[in-house]
Amino acid sequence: MQVDAGHRTDYQVSADGRVVIGIPSNRPTCGVYLFDWIKVSGGSDPSGAWMVTVSSGGKALKKVTVKQVRELPRDSEGYHLLNVPG
Repeated sequence: MQVDAGHRTDYQVSADGRVVIGIPSNRPTCGVYLFDWIKVSGGSDPSGAWMVTVSSGGKALKKVTVKQVRELPRDSEGYHLLNVPG
């Protein structure tokens, strides 16, 4: 499994299929408005661009953004559940 959150980090999947990954803390940037009305820049959330890639044998099986991982359902122990074909 690989996480790209500004830099790439590889993680090994345990025998039970669980992985604990480190995601840098972040928050959306501030929006800049012209005349307090017209948005001209800012307001982006980097977690929508950061990718989690699950691969096996060098082949990508699933790619999701960190934001999508946060929205996944959780099991009884609080782990996010990502179904991977295979």
